Amino acid sequence: MTMNRPRAVHLPKLRADNAELLCPSCGGEFLRQKQAQVFARSEDATAGVRVTFGDSGFAVDSGMGGNPSPRQDGISISLECDQCGAMSELTVSQHKGQTLIEHKASAGPATIYFV
Repeated sequence: MTMNRPRAVHLPKLRADNAELLCPSCGGEFLRQKQAQVFARSEDATAGVRVTFGDSGFAVDSGMGGNPSPRQDGISISLECDQCGAMSELTVSQHKGQTLIEHKASAGPATIYFV
């Protein structure tokens, strides 16, 4: 079964040990991590554990709001571009056994597929 996938993002300067993530708004190379959230739950559960990390510390709760995976675990990292100030989000989610990595700005998502 072939999934109808959004356009794939090709990471420039891809090396065996490193790849740079670029701002989806301006192409800038300098993105600051502002906040990270890790979501853990049983498949299809409405509650689980959400840990939010940021400049002011961390918080733990059972909410799943903001989870990039509608049915499973997920990771979300908020990023701010040093060049244009745009905010973007890097997410890791699961869908039917596939791990999807997505980097999106307010203009819409562009998904990175690792095969």
